[in-house]
Amino acid sequence: MRAEILFPEVCNLYGDLQNVYYLRRCCPSLEIVETDLRSRPRFLDGEVSLVFMGSTTEQGLRLAADALRPYAADIAARVDAGQLLLLTGNALYVFGRAIESDSADTRGVGRNPDTPLEGYRRGGLMATYLIGPLLILNPPLCKWLLRRMNAPSDALAFEAAAMASYEKRVAEFRQESRNYLY
Repeated sequence: MRAEILFPEVCNLYGDLQNVYYLRRCCPSLEIVETDLRSRPRFLDGEVSLVFMGSTTEQGLRLAADALRPYAADIAARVDAGQLLLLTGNALYVFGRAIESDSADTRGVGRNPDTPLEGYRRGGLMATYLIGPLLILNPPLCKWLLRRMNAPSDALAFEAAAMASYEKRVAEFRQESRNYLY
Protein backbone atom coordinates (compact mmCIF):
# COMPACT_ATOMS: atom_id res chain seq x y z
CA MET A 1 0.00 0.00 0.00
CA ARG A 2 1.15 3.48 -0.82
CA ALA A 3 -0.08 6.99 0.03
CA GLU A 4 1.12 9.98 -1.94
CA ILE A 5 1.32 13.46 -0.44
CA LEU A 6 1.10 16.15 -3.10
CA PHE A 7 3.35 19.17 -2.64
CA PRO A 8 4.20 18.94 1.06
CA GLU A 9 6.59 21.88 0.63
CA VAL A 10 3.60 24.22 0.28
CA CYS A 11 0.48 22.20 1.19
CA ASN A 12 1.23 21.66 4.83
CA LEU A 13 -0.77 24.13 6.92
CA TYR A 14 -2.75 23.32 10.09
CA GLY A 15 -1.19 19.91 10.69
CA ASP A 16 -3.11 18.42 7.75
CA LEU A 17 -0.22 16.13 6.82
CA GLN A 18 -0.64 14.31 10.11
CA ASN A 19 -3.69 12.64 8.57
CA VAL A 20 -1.39 10.55 6.36
CA TYR A 21 1.07 9.87 9.16
CA TYR A 22 -1.81 8.70 11.36
CA LEU A 23 -2.83 6.27 8.62
CA ARG A 24 0.68 4.83 8.79
CA ARG A 25 0.33 4.48 12.58
CA CYS A 26 -2.82 2.48 11.86
CA CYS A 27 -1.23 0.50 9.03
CA PRO A 28 2.56 0.25 9.52
CA SER A 29 3.03 -1.30 6.07
CA LEU A 30 1.77 1.91 4.42
CA GLU A 31 4.51 3.49 2.33
CA ILE A 32 4.34 7.29 2.12
CA VAL A 33 5.76 9.08 -0.91
CA GLU A 34 5.98 12.84 -1.30
CA THR A 35 5.66 14.55 -4.66
CA ASP A 36 7.14 18.02 -5.00
CA LEU A 37 5.96 20.82 -7.26
CA ARG A 38 8.44 19.92 -10.01
CA SER A 39 7.50 16.25 -10.26
CA ARG A 40 4.77 14.32 -12.04
CA PRO A 41 2.28 12.89 -9.53
CA ARG A 42 3.11 9.22 -9.00
CA PHE A 43 -0.50 8.08 -8.85
CA LEU A 44 -0.79 8.85 -12.58
CA ASP A 45 1.75 6.11 -13.36
CA GLY A 46 1.57 3.56 -10.58
CA GLU A 47 -0.34 2.02 -7.76
CA VAL A 48 -1.19 4.54 -5.07
CA SER A 49 -3.94 3.67 -2.60
CA LEU A 50 -4.55 7.25 -1.48
CA VAL A 51 -3.48 10.67 -2.73
CA PHE A 52 -3.57 13.46 -0.15
CA MET A 53 -3.27 17.21 -0.48
CA GLY A 54 -3.63 19.61 2.44
CA SER A 55 -4.23 23.29 2.94
CA THR A 56 -1.92 25.94 1.58
CA THR A 57 -1.52 29.68 1.17
CA GLU A 58 -2.87 31.65 -1.80
CA GLN A 59 0.56 31.52 -3.41
CA GLY A 60 0.67 27.77 -2.74
CA LEU A 61 -2.69 27.39 -4.51
CA ARG A 62 -1.26 29.09 -7.58
CA LEU A 63 1.87 26.94 -7.52
CA ALA A 64 -0.10 23.71 -7.04
CA ALA A 65 -2.57 24.59 -9.79
CA ASP A 66 0.29 25.40 -12.17
CA ALA A 67 2.03 22.11 -11.28
CA LEU A 68 -1.11 20.01 -11.91
CA ARG A 69 -2.51 21.83 -14.94
CA PRO A 70 -0.59 19.69 -17.50
CA TYR A 71 -2.15 16.56 -15.98
CA ALA A 72 -5.75 17.80 -15.60
CA ALA A 73 -7.33 15.32 -18.04
CA ASP A 74 -5.37 12.37 -16.61
CA ILE A 75 -6.26 13.35 -13.05
CA ALA A 76 -9.97 13.66 -13.91
CA ALA A 77 -9.93 10.24 -15.58
CA ARG A 78 -8.21 8.61 -12.59
CA VAL A 79 -10.60 10.24 -10.10
CA ASP A 80 -13.62 9.19 -12.15
CA ALA A 81 -12.21 5.65 -12.23
CA GLY A 82 -12.12 5.62 -8.42
CA GLN A 83 -8.61 6.78 -7.46
CA LEU A 84 -8.87 7.86 -3.82
CA LEU A 85 -7.92 11.50 -3.45
CA LEU A 86 -8.45 13.28 -0.10
CA LEU A 87 -8.27 17.07 -0.06
CA THR A 88 -8.49 19.19 3.08
CA GLY A 89 -8.99 22.89 3.62
CA ASN A 90 -8.58 25.01 0.53
CA ALA A 91 -6.84 22.27 -1.54
CA LEU A 92 -10.18 21.75 -3.31
CA TYR A 93 -9.65 25.02 -5.16
CA VAL A 94 -6.77 23.48 -7.11
CA PHE A 95 -9.09 20.81 -8.50
CA GLY A 96 -12.02 23.05 -9.42
CA ARG A 97 -12.99 24.13 -12.88
CA ALA A 98 -10.81 27.19 -12.61
CA ILE A 99 -8.59 29.18 -10.36
CA GLU A 100 -8.80 32.77 -11.47
CA SER A 101 -5.72 34.66 -10.48
CA ASP A 102 -4.47 38.18 -10.70
CA SER A 103 -1.82 39.81 -8.60
CA ALA A 104 -4.21 40.74 -5.82
CA ASP A 105 -6.75 37.93 -5.51
CA THR A 106 -7.20 34.17 -5.86
CA ARG A 107 -10.67 32.67 -6.18
CA GLY A 108 -11.56 29.02 -6.45
CA VAL A 109 -14.75 27.05 -7.04
CA GLY A 110 -16.25 28.12 -3.74
CA ARG A 111 -19.00 26.44 -1.83
CA ASN A 112 -22.34 25.66 -3.41
CA PRO A 113 -24.87 28.15 -1.96
CA ASP A 114 -27.76 25.82 -2.89
CA THR A 115 -26.88 23.18 -0.29
CA PRO A 116 -26.05 23.16 3.43
CA LEU A 117 -23.69 20.22 2.91
CA GLU A 118 -19.98 20.71 3.50
CA GLY A 119 -17.39 19.34 1.15
CA TYR A 120 -17.42 17.76 -2.27
CA ARG A 121 -17.23 14.26 -3.70
CA ARG A 122 -16.69 13.04 -7.25
CA GLY A 123 -15.62 9.49 -8.07
CA GLY A 124 -12.73 8.76 -5.72
CA LEU A 125 -12.18 12.44 -4.86
CA MET A 126 -13.26 13.53 -1.39
CA ALA A 127 -12.79 17.15 -0.35
CA THR A 128 -13.60 18.90 2.89
CA TYR A 129 -13.03 22.42 4.11
CA LEU A 130 -12.13 20.93 7.49
CA ILE A 131 -8.51 21.39 8.48
CA GLY A 132 -6.17 19.68 10.89
CA PRO A 133 -6.26 16.08 12.08
CA LEU A 134 -9.48 15.05 10.34
CA LEU A 135 -8.84 11.30 10.45
CA ILE A 136 -7.72 11.33 14.07
CA LEU A 137 -10.86 13.23 15.09
CA ASN A 138 -13.22 11.08 13.03
CA PRO A 139 -12.41 7.39 13.63
CA PRO A 140 -15.39 6.06 11.63
CA LEU A 141 -14.18 7.99 8.58
CA CYS A 142 -10.63 6.75 9.10
CA LYS A 143 -11.82 3.13 9.34
CA TRP A 144 -13.90 3.57 6.17
CA LEU A 145 -10.92 5.05 4.35
CA LEU A 146 -8.62 2.20 5.43
CA ARG A 147 -11.14 -0.30 4.07
CA ARG A 148 -11.35 1.63 0.77
CA MET A 149 -7.55 1.56 0.58
CA ASN A 150 -7.66 -2.24 1.02
CA ALA A 151 -5.61 -2.06 4.21
CA PRO A 152 -5.02 -5.42 5.91
CA SER A 153 -7.09 -4.16 8.86
CA ASP A 154 -9.22 -1.18 9.78
CA ALA A 155 -7.94 -1.20 13.38
CA LEU A 156 -6.89 2.26 14.50
CA ALA A 157 -3.93 3.43 16.49
CA PHE A 158 -5.15 4.47 19.94
CA GLU A 159 -8.63 3.31 18.90
CA ALA A 160 -10.27 3.30 22.33
CA ALA A 161 -9.12 6.83 23.11
CA ALA A 162 -10.02 8.07 19.61
CA MET A 163 -13.53 6.59 19.79
CA ALA A 164 -14.17 7.93 23.30
CA SER A 165 -13.11 11.41 22.22
CA TYR A 166 -15.20 11.17 19.04
CA GLU A 167 -18.33 10.05 20.90
CA LYS A 168 -17.94 12.87 23.43
CA ARG A 169 -17.54 15.43 20.64
CA VAL A 170 -20.61 14.12 18.76
CA ALA A 171 -22.69 14.31 21.96
CA GLU A 172 -21.54 17.91 22.48
CA PHE A 173 -22.49 18.85 18.91
CA ARG A 174 -25.98 17.47 19.49
CA GLN A 175 -26.60 19.66 22.55
CA GLU A 176 -28.97 22.43 21.50
CA SER A 177 -27.54 24.74 24.16
CA ARG A 178 -24.23 24.83 22.30
CA ASN A 179 -25.87 26.58 19.35
CA TYR A 180 -23.96 24.69 16.68
CA LEU A 181 -25.44 25.08 13.24
CA TYR A 182 -25.18 21.38 12.41
